[in-house]
Amino acid sequence: MSYNENLIRDKVRLARGKWELLKLISTNCGIRIGYLNIPAILLADDTTLLSASPKGLQGLLDCVQTYACKWRLKYNGTKSCVLAFNNNTDVDIKLGNTKIACKTDTIYAGTLITNNNKTFERTKNAAKKLKKNLHSLYSAGVNPKGLTPITNTLIWKRFVLPTALYSCEVWGQLSNSEIELLERTQRYVARYIQCMDKYSPTDSTTSNLGLWSLEAVIDKFKLLFFGRLCRSKSGTTHKKLFNMCISQFILDENAEHSITYNLITTLVKYDLFSFLETYVNEDYIPEKVLWSKIVRQSIEIYEENRWKSNLENRNELKRYSKIHPTLCEHRLIRLTVLYPDAKLELLVLVALGSAAIKKATCTLCNKQSLDIVKHLIMECHVLLTERNNISTHQSRHVNTFSQYVTTSDKKGTDAVNVISAMPLHS
Repeated sequence: MSYNENLIRDKVRLARGKWELLKLISTNCGIRIGYLNIPAILLADDTTLLSASPKGLQGLLDCVQTYACKWRLKYNGTKSCVLAFNNNTDVDIKLGNTKIACKTDTIYAGTLITNNNKTFERTKNAAKKLKKNLHSLYSAGVNPKGLTPITNTLIWKRFVLPTALYSCEVWGQLSNSEIELLERTQRYVARYIQCMDKYSPTDSTTSNLGLWSLEAVIDKFKLLFFGRLCRSKSGTTHKKLFNMCISQFILDENAEHSITYNLITTLVKYDLFSFLETYVNEDYIPEKVLWSKIVRQSIEIYEENRWKSNLENRNELKRYSKIHPTLCEHRLIRLTVLYPDAKLELLVLVALGSAAIKKATCTLCNKQSLDIVKHLIMECHVLLTERNNISTHQSRHVNTFSQYVTTSDKKGTDAVNVISAMPLHS
């Protein structure tokens, strides 16, 4: 088939799609939001029909069936479903002669949608997908013994996160339990990449890799989505709906449950509300590249200040705040790129520096210390020879210190106990 024939076929398909959409709009059976009549949402080859009543939905399906008969198409009604967002879940809806089943949830555009307006399961699925996608890359080197932590972190940010958090910009306001679930997943990944124990301090685990919180990552997607909405053409349905929601916000109408309201609160959170005012008054928003830079810088400042504030409130991490004073990749982790053969030894040093200052007993000299890491590295007389050898035999002797600690914490949160099980080179 020639290029011209393919082009003609694409134009015919596009014309048919427009004809179908115009027919759906002409039925006036779609859901009405303000002055807008929205009968359908089209995403690639998936079509979602929207209506405020079973009768209206049946009218839309009849229109689709007429279109299918006219163009000799065949729709499979058994692959479709009906979601009723009210108490009337027993509705008789048909596509031709096929009855469409009523369900309580479905997956659309990779996102779980339920008819009870609860979102925890959707977020839970995203958290599971994060871990699943990460471990699926194990054979490709995304593991502690494979690629460097810097490379693994880059894969996490550029490939794993975007796929698992697809469409997160329209998730709306997440509950505290949902946010904690996502953050716990990222902490698991950060510890996995750095060979750290699950009890290692939260504030040092992700910051060693220069990672933002996942809440901030989702906020970034939301703000970029806000920019795309502002730059979209005024004649599109989503732009009209967006402008209408902004008008409701300005008029102090009940708009708190809309996605637009959540976008506005995100702007306020990062001191970007002035851009909404500029858009309303002057119909201006920075172009794509500039807006992306503004968003990134604003979130970086917010995350840095939040992280430093958390460290200041934790006396047990005072040493760590001096070793790693900025929210970026740890200097020793950067060295793993230059010295990949010493990667695991460098990660031991990172774990020692990241450990919280806690009381523990040295099993060599039987002395209690308020800072067991400092005691082992600088004070324990039994390890005097090992300490002297560190400077001449590089960092591989550091793992000697990890063998002789009994922690006073029942959960085993002491740093050296944490790294004792790590796979180290001799």
